[in-house]
Amino acid sequence: DEFFEILTWRQLKLHPKPVLLFNYENFYGHLIDYFRNAHQKGLISAKDLSLFKIINDLKEWPDQF
Repeated sequence: DEFFEILTWRQLKLHPKPVLLFNYENFYGHLIDYFRNAHQKGLISAKDLSLFKIINDLKEWPDQF
């Protein structure tokens, strides 16, 4: 719920901060598949997909945090 709220705020330009989805042990695998499928069917734009980043390991965590 919070992920989508913050993502919506980003989409509405209420904040410029990066949004990360930490996919620990593929916990969000089905959600990520949904995003990809929705994008392929034209329901989610590439621009909207670029509003967040999926990371699978803490080593991928951006330095700016």
